[in-house]
Amino acid sequence: MKYLFILLFLIIGNAANAAAPGLPAIPGGVTHIAADTDTVIRKQSISIGANYGSDIQFFGRTGPVTYPYLSTDAIYNFKSGIFVYGSAVQVIGYYPLIDEVDLGTGYLYNY
Repeated sequence: MKYLFILLFLIIGNAANAAAPGLPAIPGGVTHIAADTDTVIRKQSISIGANYGSDIQFFGRTGPVTYPYLSTDAIYNFKSGIFVYGSAVQVIGYYPLIDEVDLGTGYLYNY
């Protein structure tokens, strides 16, 4: 039981320390906290990924037969905030070669 209180004390102490990093060690001391800015730094980036699953679920349905699948996706973000994405899904061992392809664009306001 004493270890539980020690663990609880450490968790609370860490949370209090993280929540108040700008508080002075001496009461009444002066602190300077950096002002928030609305400056948004936009960068262009690309993200590519692939996932494998042992059983794809169609709208949450499952059955006695498993359907292993491979999915890929790519997202490209422009400096202006516009992005383009695409994804593809292949149920392994079944025809056609690509079962689903999704393409789209969008705009990130606070990118």
